[in-house]
Amino acid sequence: MMSEIRVLILDDDDLRRQDLEMHLLALGPEIQIDVTTNLDDAIRYAQRMSLSGYDYDIAFLDAKVPMHPGPINRANPSALFPDERGKLLRLLNYRTVVVNYSAYAGDEDVKKCVLEELSAPNGPVPVLIETQGEWIEEVLDFLRKKVYGRRIDEQISHLLRLKSAVEGGRGNYGASAGAARAIGGARGSVDISSLAYDVKKHWKDLDSDQQNRVREVFNVRLVGDDVLVSL
Repeated sequence: MMSEIRVLILDDDDLRRQDLEMHLLALGPEIQIDVTTNLDDAIRYAQRMSLSGYDYDIAFLDAKVPMHPGPINRANPSALFPDERGKLLRLLNYRTVVVNYSAYAGDEDVKKCVLEELSAPNGPVPVLIETQGEWIEEVLDFLRKKVYGRRIDEQISHLLRLKSAVEGGRGNYGASAGAARAIGGARGSVDISSLAYDVKKHWKDLDSDQQNRVREVFNVRLVGDDVLVSL
């Protein structure tokens, strides 16, 4: 099974936040979620995560949330603009996928905020999703493709580097004794059976390049809606 997928949710709308959390947890036990309603707590979560030596894989940020605990008002303004949100974004790893979402995605202030985040050098790459219609499914699809797909691709790439080191880049991976030793040597860092399970479960979430790399390690056969994976 895939290792932990670390998620941050920042949203002050109770129903929307609970709906998103419920759908994320339904994806599997590997989903680990930190949830907050205000920017101050989100910054503390991100600081704690950074000190632990890990990073969030994906962060879901409501575009309009209060700076501090409690409702948005004159004494507790919206943490919309990059000066405030930048404190959080600087704590997130550049590989963290940042999903901004809002019922007011057409709002000029929201669009300005996200455009300024997009232009920030070396920071997480944000997208903006409007919370209308099937927005939850759009968010989950984004997570599957950007996080699950990347995790599988990183493990496949690791095995291919081992293949190159053992074989000098020659021969067929599945057929050679050198490849078998490479797989054996990789078991400390890549669990082959778990990786095969993840490939089967998330095959449709991989792009064509990722699928081609998987086929360099595994035999993959598509039988109807089933994905058959073997060495």
